[in-house]
Amino acid sequence: GSVVSTVYSAQIKSDGTINAWQTLTALPAVRQQLGLVASNGYLFALGGESAGATTSTSTVYSAAITGDGRVGTWATLTSTLTVALYAFGATSYNGFVFVTGGFTGSAAVSTSYVAAVKSDGTLGAWTTQTNTLRALTQYHSVSAYNGYLYMTGGCPTSCTTPVSTVYSAQINADGTTGAWATLGTIPVITSNHASA
Repeated sequence: GSVVSTVYSAQIKSDGTINAWQTLTALPAVRQQLGLVASNGYLFALGGESAGATTSTSTVYSAAITGDGRVGTWATLTSTLTVALYAFGATSYNGFVFVTGGFTGSAAVSTSYVAAVKSDGTLGAWTTQTNTLRALTQYHSVSAYNGYLYMTGGCPTSCTTPVSTVYSAQINADGTTGAWATLGTIPVITSNHASA
């Protein structure tokens, strides 16, 4: 019934099950529809909606992941998102964090962004990718594997008409992406989902 700042983790066991969930250091502010990625020993919490009233944010937080699966103190980074967004896709790959699409609070976007992960848990400046998404997209999911980004489902302009389309783009060594290609569809029309 309300937006929260709580963070949880659970240890993955060798048989694929997980141990009990533990409550970690809370985010500095309440967030929903944010992006969360892990890279280089840090968690990065990106953008999101601050109070459930279509108030998009550009704030980025990071916290070191400790050896016991907890996180240290969250730091507010100076490298904020280029645009205040929520309901976007976020993933990391090969030292970069990627953000795709999303909602500004007034409109869906077809832009994607990339930032390099630094060794101290900060991010470099966000760069707008030259190759835009194939459509306006929000409430979708994006993941990275074997040198490609994969984006699934979501809503083009309104979530009264979600889609099942799958797109991919090759990730270059410098973090830029190639042109997005349409791959086909997933089995269901869906939005507000996750992928890994």
